[in-house]
Amino acid sequence: MSTRRQSRLALGLALACLVVTSGCMGLGDLGSSINFNRAESVSYSAEVVSEAPEEATVISTNDDLGNASALMPLFSKAVESDGGYAKLDLRGSDAENVTGAMQEFPVYNDGGRVFYFEHEGAVLRVSRLS
Repeated sequence: MSTRRQSRLALGLALACLVVTSGCMGLGDLGSSINFNRAESVSYSAEVVSEAPEEATVISTNDDLGNASALMPLFSKAVESDGGYAKLDLRGSDAENVTGAMQEFPVYNDGGRVFYFEHEGAVLRVSRLS
């Protein structure tokens, strides 16, 4: 076998291996991703509402929120945004700490578990998305 033919064969074999392994890793799918970080992640949303339901307890962000204070950027973004809505993703220890802290707050059930906060004079409906 000639050297040129061996080079082409080696190149073809390398490309075939690359195609097969990229397909196994999901790299051929648009929008797919591999998450090597096994840390917990959670997402919360906040929406400015005109008022909380009468039965709901509204938590003031002026009070000590403990580990839930990691949600303060979420509250501020929702109040400042034109649409009155914001979303925040938390990972690792922030996610774990907020999840634990939120279990201490009064929850309101309106078909989903939601919390009501008052921030800078606005009432926010806060829910965990994931």
